[in-house]
Amino acid sequence: MAILDSGLSFAWYAPTHGDSTIIGGRDRDRGWSPSYIDEVAREAEAAGFESILIPTGPTCADPFLTAGHIVAATTDLVTLIAVRTGSWLPTVAAKAAMTVDQISGGRVSLNIVSGGSPMELAMDGDYSQHEVRYRRTGEYLEVLRYLWRGEPTTYKGEFFDITGAVFRPPIARKEGIPLYLGGASADAIRIAASFADVYLMWGEPAEAVSLQLDKARHFASEAGREIRYGMRINLIVEETTEAAWSKARQMVASVDPEMRERARAYLANSDSEGVARLQRVAGDDAQDPAYWTGMVPFRSGNSSALVGSPQEVAAALYRYVEAGISEFIFSAYPHLGTARLIGESVIPSLRRMVEEKSSKINGGLK
Repeated sequence: MAILDSGLSFAWYAPTHGDSTIIGGRDRDRGWSPSYIDEVAREAEAAGFESILIPTGPTCADPFLTAGHIVAATTDLVTLIAVRTGSWLPTVAAKAAMTVDQISGGRVSLNIVSGGSPMELAMDGDYSQHEVRYRRTGEYLEVLRYLWRGEPTTYKGEFFDITGAVFRPPIARKEGIPLYLGGASADAIRIAASFADVYLMWGEPAEAVSLQLDKARHFASEAGREIRYGMRINLIVEETTEAAWSKARQMVASVDPEMRERARAYLANSDSEGVARLQRVAGDDAQDPAYWTGMVPFRSGNSSALVGSPQEVAAALYRYVEAGISEFIFSAYPHLGTARLIGESVIPSLRRMVEEKSSKINGGLK
């Protein structure tokens, strides 16, 4: 078991592809719009979330423009901007991130995305194979680090050839812009351990997460680094257990045949190890009474969930903290109206559990 990290942080999610109360739905009053995303961000900030993930993809709004909008609508919320390495040159992404950094007074982080389904990547003109994408990501992260030093940068690699790049103004945050990287393959873990600040996972069962983090710690140790570990997962929380599970069942009760077929084709085309791992645990919800994979057949990526009352979900999250997770990125259905309950009930309960356990451990060491 990992040493408990009492320095937990929590992020919410900006549904820039539209929002809904059910899987496959597109509520007319919850479609993507600047005003709706601003509402989601303001509610998340009021509920105590430190940051908000802004996704990337062909069906999502531009993440950097969205980040600029969110920092103008909030006071302290940090924007965690997803960037695909096959869609943005590292020089362009570095400048865009530095600009948001200056506009917001340091409220920016980057979530580096290496891939996804080849079907989806083709929409952006990226036909690179899985192992090639991760070699590119390693260079991408290295280039970002060089560019943010504020010195002229010349770099020649397999994918990027840059001469004399220098950007002004310098980064507002002394420690630099934090870099997140996810992925379940050995290549992904090795690259994250070598270059990222935070290694991200999707919500697999706690035991599987613990084993993956052991690998990540090994690679980080080999690289002479210490990094943090985060996880993305959906939360379905209601005041009672019965109400939460009723909501979960309703969320997948109306998935139409067309969406089922689209999801089947997408998942069959995916070369993501993370997606494959979640598909393998679909239906195996016995490891934790709150763990649910009912959405996994209909969604790629972040598709597992924790279901229950605030106390039950906090207890399930605690098992991930024991495994070594210290940063959480939550999603819900819908994203507006759910952040407050989670921020005011689940997160405080989880923090109390961690503090109580830490006090017992520290007391036992005296």
